[in-house]
Amino acid sequence: MIRGECLTLISECIELFESRDDTGSDLNVPKYEDKLSRLSQMLSITVNDKMERDILSSSLSLWDKINEIIYIQIHYQEQTEIEDIKQVKSSGVHSIYDLYRVRIIRGIIILSMNLISGLKNLFGYSKDEINVLYTKNDLNHNNEFSIDLLFSSIFENNQKNVLKLIDNSLIILGKISDGGDNNGGDEGIIFKKLIISSLQFLVNINNKFHSKFDDMSNTYEISELNSLFEKIKKLNVPKDTAINESNENQLINYYFLLFINNLCLKESNLNKIFKIKKENIELHLNLIQLLKDDEIEYSKFTKDEIFINSLQIKENIIKLIILNNFFYNQFIIDLFNNRNEEEDGTEQFSSIIEGYFKLIYDLINNNINIEEESYLTNDELRYLLEENKKIFKDLIIKEMKLLIEKSNDIFDDKDMRELEKLNNLVVVNLESVYEMVKYLNATSDVELLVDIIEFFRVVEKNVSKVRLKDLEGDKETPKVEELSLENDSNRDTNKDINKDLKNKNKKKLRNVRGVLIDVITVFVSGSFSNQELVRENHGLEAVLNSCNIDHNEPFIKEKAVLCLKFLLLNNEKNQAFVRELEPQRVDMRPEDEEALARQGYAVDIVDGKVKLDRTK
Repeated sequence: MIRGECLTLISECIELFESRDDTGSDLNVPKYEDKLSRLSQMLSITVNDKMERDILSSSLSLWDKINEIIYIQIHYQEQTEIEDIKQVKSSGVHSIYDLYRVRIIRGIIILSMNLISGLKNLFGYSKDEINVLYTKNDLNHNNEFSIDLLFSSIFENNQKNVLKLIDNSLIILGKISDGGDNNGGDEGIIFKKLIISSLQFLVNINNKFHSKFDDMSNTYEISELNSLFEKIKKLNVPKDTAINESNENQLINYYFLLFINNLCLKESNLNKIFKIKKENIELHLNLIQLLKDDEIEYSKFTKDEIFINSLQIKENIIKLIILNNFFYNQFIIDLFNNRNEEEDGTEQFSSIIEGYFKLIYDLINNNINIEEESYLTNDELRYLLEENKKIFKDLIIKEMKLLIEKSNDIFDDKDMRELEKLNNLVVVNLESVYEMVKYLNATSDVELLVDIIEFFRVVEKNVSKVRLKDLEGDKETPKVEELSLENDSNRDTNKDINKDLKNKNKKKLRNVRGVLIDVITVFVSGSFSNQELVRENHGLEAVLNSCNIDHNEPFIKEKAVLCLKFLLLNNEKNQAFVRELEPQRVDMRPEDEEALARQGYAVDIVDGKVKLDRTK
């Protein structure tokens, strides 16, 4: 019987693993090669013979033996000093990390995958069909076949053994690579293949028995997942390696993505992961890093199936995360609350929020701008738009408060860092809102437009701008000291004026006004009511004030001019508003005006020209 042969083979492997001298012996090589040969035959049978595979898969004693040998290997790895890996000879037979053992364990893992397929077949059998199968093969299934016991045994293997086997193998792989060969050479490839097969096994279980493992999958520990993340993210695909070539690092990342994807299929797993605890913070930073698009240039390898599939899996994981009710309704709220309460954790909490917002933007942008079928439905996009609007409202309230209430006199470096963090979150959130409003044609959302205009006006009024003349000097317009002191010998006074002006505004932001104008442009394009709304809420002035080059805002002038075009199109009141604009006085910030006043100067317009006069 194949079942008896399989049990005997694994038992002999266990005996060999437990009895082997740590110093190694060439006499053991034939024994290992014999086990590998017989294991290869067993793999062939379980692939090609459905009946034998089904019978083997239902053997509780066989699953117990599989668990036992994997546990022995794990214990063997943990009891051995990692540094001894450097003793491996080219043949691999004299190391205490005997590569034969690794190859046998990999064969056992592959056998387990084959048996998982057979076990699924048995679930389709009726009770009578199971009786016939076992009677026909002289087996007593009442003692052997118990679904609950089988799943308990398999899950024990899944949770405590295979996951730990992967972790230990990654440690060893890291030590091999540290020895000089970045990829670990031939020994490294053997360990990588074991890791790949083990990840495939975990993925296979979840794919075939997702519903069966609902009550069991919650026992994954955050610390275990963190440990895997930390080690796997170090196995980057080398930039000089063609992606369409065999690359074990790439496959490890691919199957790890599948493993994480399967974890995210279950809401209880997501709810466990998305809680603000110390150990979860590092997990989220690692998860965001994993889900980011690869920075390596793959343009010439775009037909590579695994690379394309990896990107699709990443998108699916992001979708599973953000469409989970817990994500917006609790997780993001908790992040903001903890960010405000724990000063030491502000940087990490901000990084996590910004990281997820960027992932959301990438998902939305990719789904909207590709010709293929989208991962996100319009209803899902509307849901995301509503949630992101809530976040946007909360963020701009915080940012406007910081801009308005903190005068330049008390605005310090700490305030600037906080302003930059808030602004980064606003920008990446607003980019997603922009894409969704444009795609869904959600331009009837008056409340959102009013919020955007209000925020735009506050930013426009309170944030410093860097004009071309600030960088190079304006050749046509005299500087303040030239205007005021052509016939004045008091040069020190002029230096004081310039010193005050240089320190005029510490509140510097990048990119936010440009995105705000982009969103306003979408709203007013073809909408008379929105054109009116912008003027009535004094947004037209803010757009006009942006029709200048600002080195803090790339292309702000071009964006403002385009927005102005749509604001004026077929709108006589807006056209009249712009036409009637005449220079009444110099538009100066209060702090600039105060600096000049202290030195006895005032700026005004005479015959359309700027003039600097003494007041005392």
